[in-house]
Amino acid sequence: MKCALIPIVVLPKTSPRPRISRALLRHTLREQIRCVSDGLDPMNVIRDERLNRTIPTNTWNTILSSTEASALQGEEA
Repeated sequence: MKCALIPIVVLPKTSPRPRISRALLRHTLREQIRCVSDGLDPMNVIRDERLNRTIPTNTWNTILSSTEASALQGEEA
């Protein structure tokens, strides 16, 4: 069973520094802790095998130099 999602409000781009308020983050954290204490799943927990899949990005969390990247592209071709 899922806990209700809380809509996140981000300030418009016209704001000098768009960000989420600390109060909203604290509220979300408390709400998700309450969900777990009630036996529910917090947001972004997916237990269904069919829906729980990764999105392939092919980045492997690595930053390559341009020389390394071009060498790897030559190997894959």
